[in-house]
Amino acid sequence: MDVKMTNDGHILLPIDLHQIGRDKLENVMRIARSLERGVLGLMLEDLQLQQVADLPFTTEITLSGARERSLLRDHLSQRCHRINAGTRQLLLELAGSNEVELSFEEASGHRLHCALERNGGQDIFFPPRHQRQHPRQARHRTRFAIERLGLVLPSREQGQRVMTIAASLLRAGLVGQVHAVAGGDVSITELAALPLQGHRLVVRTDLELTSDNILLLIRRSPYDLMLIPRGCLEPVAPGELDAALALASGQVMVVGAG
Repeated sequence: MDVKMTNDGHILLPIDLHQIGRDKLENVMRIARSLERGVLGLMLEDLQLQQVADLPFTTEITLSGARERSLLRDHLSQRCHRINAGTRQLLLELAGSNEVELSFEEASGHRLHCALERNGGQDIFFPPRHQRQHPRQARHRTRFAIERLGLVLPSREQGQRVMTIAASLLRAGLVGQVHAVAGGDVSITELAALPLQGHRLVVRTDLELTSDNILLLIRRSPYDLMLIPRGCLEPVAPGELDAALALASGQVMVVGAG
């Protein structure tokens, strides 16, 4: 596989009502810097939530204190504006410190739909909705931004850009271990040719990369960042993919065709 890095434009980062932590945003910037790419923040207004908020007697239960509060449209808009403004400010700060080009666009709609309807060659970074618990890392803090990098490689052709990105992340010193789920004509020899520099490589060849197994990988990802070719997701029903991403505790980067 060719592992030369080229500038393929911006990494798309969808931003909605679910607040993204500083550490995840910093990871996006480190990844973009190592790939010599910019970041495009897609600021989203979820029309479906706005429609729900217009229903009479609509309320939500807060996570802290389990208190009930109104989901009025104005309240939801203010909350969205507050989260977007805070995320934008933090991204500007991190882009400056990492010397990464940053731009923003606004769109209305759901996170997954708005991201996938864009140029199929663009890479999309989905931060996790849930925080993974790392009991060992709590005691021994890792020195890698991506302790466990997962690669989904259904074939040599579909996995080419995944390998290219993985090689750049390894050279940048961001990765601790590489875990590859390989299928088709992907060879272990090609994986071993990655610039591992003594880092651990684990290859799994016993998992057929069906739609169900791909969804399972996303939902229960043991990786800090999983790189998955966009072509793998084409047979997956959008609703099922959205549900899997909502449950994911690891970062997922959908790798476009380039």
